[in-house]
Amino acid sequence: MKLRAQRAVPPVIDLPEGWPGVARAGGTELAPADVVGGPHDPIAFVIGMRVPGCVPVLVPGEGAGDGTLWLTAGGAVPSVAAAGFADGRRPNVLQPGPRSLWTEVEKAYRWWDRVGRPEVFDFGLTVTVGAGEVHQVPWYASPDREIPERS
Repeated sequence: MKLRAQRAVPPVIDLPEGWPGVARAGGTELAPADVVGGPHDPIAFVIGMRVPGCVPVLVPGEGAGDGTLWLTAGGAVPSVAAAGFADGRRPNVLQPGPRSLWTEVEKAYRWWDRVGRPEVFDFGLTVTVGAGEVHQVPWYASPDREIPERS
């Protein structure tokens, strides 16, 4: 069990003025369980690498499978994504801000799924130092299988 000081503090979700009217609307085929895992869950690890600065916050709803998955990322202009889930209905996704966080998370999930769903221990990091600079390259399975940056 983590000490109280080591526990993650949920971020304050800073919604832009004019919410939700200023958000891009869409949908998704993913469920919250597809993208929110525990600290040692491979998809949470992959999303952490492929979607930098993104913090997920799952707010449960009234029924089983209901709720809203919020994604936040800070910056000069913060980005937010809200994916609303209700049993028996198509999920609704709203994304205001300069980044489309839900879209980035979906791309990370699809990449992970396409490469065979590697486990956390299948990943590595190559670090090189040259001319006073440190270069880090994350990979999976072997150093020649680099993890692409977010797109």
